[in-house]
Amino acid sequence: MVLNLFFSYCSEDTSTFQIGHMANLLKRYSEIEDVYYYQEISFEDIYEYIQEYVKKSDVMILFCSENSIENKYVKMEWKGALDIGKKIIPIFENEDSVPIPLRGHLRVKFNKEDLEGKVKEIYGIILKICNIRVIEQDLKEITREFFRGIHLPKNEVETLEEIESITEKSFEFLEDNEFLINENFRHLAFLLNEENSVQGIGIKNCKLENLPNSIKNIKTLNTLVLSHVELKDLPDWITDINHLGFLCLSDNYLSKLPERFVDLNYLDILDLSNNNISFLPESFGFMEFQILFLNGNKLATLPFSFLNIKANEIYLNGNPLEREPDLKTRYIIEVIHKFDPYLIDIELPEFIFEFEQRDKDKIDKINKLIEEYYSLYSITSEEFLESERWQDKICYELIEIGYTSIDRLLDDEFLLGDLEIQYVAEEILRFILCDIEPNWKEIVTREDFFI
Repeated sequence: MVLNLFFSYCSEDTSTFQIGHMANLLKRYSEIEDVYYYQEISFEDIYEYIQEYVKKSDVMILFCSENSIENKYVKMEWKGALDIGKKIIPIFENEDSVPIPLRGHLRVKFNKEDLEGKVKEIYGIILKICNIRVIEQDLKEITREFFRGIHLPKNEVETLEEIESITEKSFEFLEDNEFLINENFRHLAFLLNEENSVQGIGIKNCKLENLPNSIKNIKTLNTLVLSHVELKDLPDWITDINHLGFLCLSDNYLSKLPERFVDLNYLDILDLSNNNISFLPESFGFMEFQILFLNGNKLATLPFSFLNIKANEIYLNGNPLEREPDLKTRYIIEVIHKFDPYLIDIELPEFIFEFEQRDKDKIDKINKLIEEYYSLYSITSEEFLESERWQDKICYELIEIGYTSIDRLLDDEFLLGDLEIQYVAEEILRFILCDIEPNWKEIVTREDFFI
């Protein structure tokens, strides 16, 4: 599959973003057939140029700046692309310059000191949003050697031999369909792709502790199983194996994940079950999976980004958060359950919130005010003005209950000063108050609760 890109930018930013140079760097990739940008294409009518080349392109690269925000042609280009469903990747120096409708898109922060690195990052996003999988290959001829009677690239032979040396076990070869379903292969196994390169490595039931650095040199690797190998740390370079689709690290001693773990863009199945993981990277929730196993860890909370997670199945049972979830985790899981009751495999314990006596007194007072309010239905329109004064009173009482109760909900030092948790506390308390007297929900708005 070959792609055409469209560069949308303001002419004043040509040198800032090095438009021509970036176009040439992107065209070095075999998947990029052409890059359209105005300076390179001779067109008398800019409107015809926009209409023709935006439609011809597969992906728009939008260079965002203070200049582009107000430029009518740039606006016309990205809005037109959005209207016809084109994929758009914003490039920016200041995130405020990214149009609001595009801030949820995958995007790249520009750095002229690392132009080639940024082009590579753009290329990676293009592959992801266009669902293209490629295998990086060295242009030079790969030296091959025999390993267990199989002709393999030299660097892959060296990796397999290194693992054998560490584990004091021998590799066996399994067919593709056996590799993922055979839970009983004895110690070590690998599978090959059609070009006789290692596609999968499976290591089970032995002592590995640390991942051999040479594994990252296997460019064709998309399946990695490291189960029951006493693995304690996951190296930062794990994200260099960027075509991993199946990663199993179950039944080890992992306590955390590298911050860049979220760069593993192609993971379909991730199994981290039965480790010692106590927290996840803040951006973990922006990953996408078919199946995610986090069961049997030490997770007491979830990052707020978990609200955005995309998956078909998520397993969280056997974590402390299942028994004693904090406010944030409770809110995240209940919101996810609201939209997809079957996505996550746990049900949280009932949330019990005890009001103080002074709050109970106020609740009694509010209920009396409600009775008075209902009596106003049959009174003349002039006297009905009393209902507004009634509503002021009830809002005042609710606000007082709200503030004192939120302070108590946020009593934990871990939560103090966290604006996200403040929001969560308000949401939870709103449901508590509405459950006490359902009619409040009909009469008093959320803004009346907390102002």
